[in-house]
Amino acid sequence: MAEHTPNGHIAAGQPGYHADHAAAVSVFSDAEWASFRSEDFAAGKAVVVLMLSIFSTGVIIYSIVAYWVIFFSRA
Repeated sequence: MAEHTPNGHIAAGQPGYHADHAAAVSVFSDAEWASFRSEDFAAGKAVVVLMLSIFSTGVIIYSIVAYWVIFFSRA
C-alpha cells in the first residue's frame, strides 16, 4: 500500500509517518517460530527429494527408451 511522505513522494510498502503507531507485537513465541522454521525446512527437504525422484525416474525411462531405439530398431 503506497502512502505519501511529507515531501510529496510516494513510499511503497513503508508505514506512514505518524507518531501514534504502536510497535509491532509478535503473536507467536520464540518456540513457535522455531517450530515453524523446522517444519518449513522439513517441507523443503521433502520437495527436493520428490523433485529428484521425479527427475531420476524420467532419466531412467529416457535411458530405457534410448537403449531400445539404439539396439532394437531396424531402421
